[in-house]
Amino acid sequence: MAGVRRASRRVPVRRDGVRRPDRPERGDTLLLYTDGLIEGTGDLEAGLAALGSHARTLRSRTTEVLAERLVELLRADARHLDDTLVLAARRVGD
Repeated sequence: MAGVRRASRRVPVRRDGVRRPDRPERGDTLLLYTDGLIEGTGDLEAGLAALGSHARTLRSRTTEVLAERLVELLRADARHLDDTLVLAARRVGD
């Protein structure tokens, strides 16, 4: 058709080279959490690194187990405890 172009699908890429699809794919997990999960040691960078490491280790677990274990693991080394909430959602199906 004249004058009609098919838009190409772009996948945004962060500065560190990690691909960020604009739509989660089957099996992708979204984690939402309060700051109490990562700030217990007083070092946010260390808390974020620990969250990433534990989440990668636990990624094959159910979302319920993933969320529960993240809270257990990240609060175990906390010097002070704050309110903590973790919500894990995984895309299933097409």
